[in-house]
Amino acid sequence: MPVRMMFILFAVTIAPVSIMSSAFCQSELEQAMEKLKIRTIHANATSVDWVSSTLLVDYGGDQLLFSVSSDTRIMRGQEQIGLSDIDIADPLVIKYYDSESEPYQAISIVDSNLGNE
Repeated sequence: MPVRMMFILFAVTIAPVSIMSSAFCQSELEQAMEKLKIRTIHANATSVDWVSSTLLVDYGGDQLLFSVSSDTRIMRGQEQIGLSDIDIADPLVIKYYDSESEPYQAISIVDSNLGNE
């Protein structure tokens, strides 16, 4: 079979299947990302427990509990800090995975209290 004929056969039969499966994978990825909704809030620290690695914050009158893992990036200005460096009432920006129940898993925390640097 000539090379040109093989190319045409490939383009007609295999390429559309590959394109359709890519679209399907993209749809699955979008569905997975929808399930793992990432939220960002501005809140104030009300309790910090570095033993159990949790952070309780006041968010518009509601108390929200966050789990802080070793993968959670905590920053104050340009400096990376630890959970124990967060003080009560510090203004925080928290990015987290939204879930149906607490504690929410914190992805990153920015402590906006630059007076503590």
